[in-house]
Amino acid sequence: MRTALGSSIIGSMNEPRSELLDRHLRKQLQPQLDRVAGLMDRSVNYGTHLILNCDREAQQKHVLAAVMLGLHAVEALDSIAALIRNCCVHPAKILLRNQMEAMVEIKYMAQAFDLEELTASLKRCPDTNPISAQGLLRAASPVHPPDFPARC
Repeated sequence: MRTALGSSIIGSMNEPRSELLDRHLRKQLQPQLDRVAGLMDRSVNYGTHLILNCDREAQQKHVLAAVMLGLHAVEALDSIAALIRNCCVHPAKILLRNQMEAMVEIKYMAQAFDLEELTASLKRCPDTNPISAQGLLRAASPVHPPDFPARC
């Protein structure tokens, strides 16, 4: 009787608990995963064209760092699509966070660049009251973290 009980426990221990791990879930979700990964692939394809266009613009202006971050974001999205297609959701979360951080940094750089252009245009314009231009510049300037340069 003891061996029968022991063998049934050992036999059930060789299979995962279905409420924690379903190894057949991938077969059920594969069509949806392929659809999501396909949309990501289309975004990556568009992003590669966008990066080349921005690279041409970066040669005229000093925005190379933003273009390189954009390339990183496109490459990260491509990696996320490959992981999602293979049902590797947890590693994709780490890359997704990294990709989103790159996009936030690009937005921050774009705002800093717009502020730089605003500053230059205010200095070019004839101004009868220099205090108002200086006040506008002080009010419009973002607070930069100490470890991140204001210019790119």
